Amino acid sequence: MIRLINTPALQILVAFCALTLSAQAQTSPIAFVDVNVVPMDREIVLAHSTVLVKDGKILAVDPNGLVTIPRDAQRIDGRNRYLMPVLADMHMHFMRPLSAGDKATNGSIGSESLTFATENPALALLFVANGVTTVRNTWGHPEILALGKKIAAGEVLGPHIYSSGPVTDGAPADRHSVG
Repeated sequence: MIRLINTPALQILVAFCALTLSAQAQTSPIAFVDVNVVPMDREIVLAHSTVLVKDGKILAVDPNGLVTIPRDAQRIDGRNRYLMPVLADMHMHFMRPLSAGDKATNGSIGSESLTFATENPALALLFVANGVTTVRNTWGHPEILALGKKIAAGEVLGPHIYSSGPVTDGAPADRHSVG
């Protein structure tokens, strides 16, 4: 089920999140009716639009009321709501276990968490809850790749993860310069 999300400052609909993360293909189209669309390619809001989506793909964005909504479409009332594209975070750090050669130092960055196994799924969920469906993790680790596989398999709700390899640093390592 897709819920319209309200915030005090602005009512925002980030339904593309649910659509792009769905593990199964839709059997019928979804029509967002009378929704305000923020297209992000220009400074405009397309008021009172209809957006037709099927199988995670946008079929039509119609601010003029001319699109024909299929009979089998699920209709979602978008009155006083906003629909926008999903977001991507291109520099973030999932938590990771300590690697060989790491040493815990006072004030070290949070990616050395010993509780990464519980923190990462929660962090992944927070991204999706805020409309972020793609992230680029800039300090890779096999545990983060494993998390990405769980997300892709639908076992964990989270964004698509692009991840680098282990951090490359100088000698001696200036670990606080990363991030």
